Amino acid sequence: IHERSRFPEYVLYADQKEKVFAMSSFEDNFIVEYQYVTTYRDFYFEDHFTFDMFIPVKTASYSFSMPLDFERYGLKIRTASYLGAGQPMADLEQTVDGQLRRYTWTREDIGAIPREPYMPPTSSIASRAAIGLAYVPQLGDHTWESLGNDYFESTISELIQEDASLKRRASEWSGGAKKIDERIERIANAVAENIRYVSIDLENTGWDPQPPETTLSVRYGDCKDVSVLTVALLRAAGVEAWPALLRTDDPSVVDQSMVTPSVMNHMIVVAKGSRGDFWLDPTTSSFNLGELPHGD
Repeated sequence: IHERSRFPEYVLYADQKEKVFAMSSFEDNFIVEYQYVTTYRDFYFEDHFTFDMFIPVKTASYSFSMPLDFERYGLKIRTASYLGAGQPMADLEQTVDGQLRRYTWTREDIGAIPREPYMPPTSSIASRAAIGLAYVPQLGDHTWESLGNDYFESTISELIQEDASLKRRASEWSGGAKKIDERIERIANAVAENIRYVSIDLENTGWDPQPPETTLSVRYGDCKDVSVLTVALLRAAGVEAWPALLRTDDPSVVDQSMVTPSVMNHMIVVAKGSRGDFWLDPTTSSFNLGELPHGD
C-alpha cells in the first residue's frame, strides 16, 4: 500500500493524494479491508456526510464536536438523517467531553450501491447525515439570505471597495458604453475573455476569494475570484452588482431546511440593468446578456 499524487503534472494540486493497493493475486469472494480515520483540525465546511458508496462498508462513523460556549451564546445545530432502504442508522449519540459536545452517527454492514446506467450522482441517493446552523442570536433564524449576507460582509465586502485601477480597467473594458446594459455585457465578456478559469482549492481558497487586483494581475482564478472581479468592475462602472452562490447540475441534494454553505459549489454574478436583473457567469466563454450555462 502506498500513497501517490492524483495529479502529478499539476503542482497546484500536489496536496491531493490517493491510496494505491498492490496485491499479487485474488480469489473469488476474497475480502479486502481498509480502515481509515479522517480528522479535520481546522474549521471545516463539509456538513453532509455520506455513508454509502460503491463498495460494501463494515462500519462508518462520523463525529461532530461543538464547543459548549457556543450553546451558552445561543448557537445551536440542526441535524437530519437521510437513509437508504433497509439500511438502519444507529441512534445519534451525544456525549460531553470537557468543553465539547460530540455528536456521533454510526452505520454498520452497509451494502454497496450498485452501478446502473444513467443513475443520478451518488450524493443524491446515498444515505447521509447533515448538520446545519439552527439559530444565531445576531441574525435570528439562520436562513439562506442571512448566510449569504454574513458571507458577503465577512469575506467579500472589503474586496470590492472602489479602487482607481479597477475604475480605469472598468472604463477600458466597457469601451465607453453609455447604456447600462451595454456596460454590463462588455465588462462581463471582457472578464470571460481575459481571465482564465482555474479552480484551485488549497487551504482557505475554497472559501476566500483572492482580491480583484490579484486576479487581474495573474489573469486566472476560480469562480469566486472571477465573479468578485466582475462585481468590482461593474460597481466601478456605476452598475449595482452582487455575487450569488448556487449549486450547479444537481439541485436534488439541496435541503431547504438545512442552511449549510457546503451544498453550494459555484458563484456567479447578478447585475441590475435597465430591464431588471441580469445573471452572468463570467467563468464561461463569451455570451449574450441574459444567457447562462445549462448547469447554472
